[in-house]
Amino acid sequence: MHISAVERSGLTDLRDDQKVTFDIEPGRDGRESAVNLALA
Repeated sequence: MHISAVERSGLTDLRDDQKVTFDIEPGRDGRESAVNLALA
């Protein structure tokens, strides 16, 4: 998961060991993107 996905989700206070959930969706450029990030 790229840091830009975390920044877009608004999860700014993540710890190194923090678990998150997310979905994967295809991006416009053919790469996959993490979406719907939430604290686990």
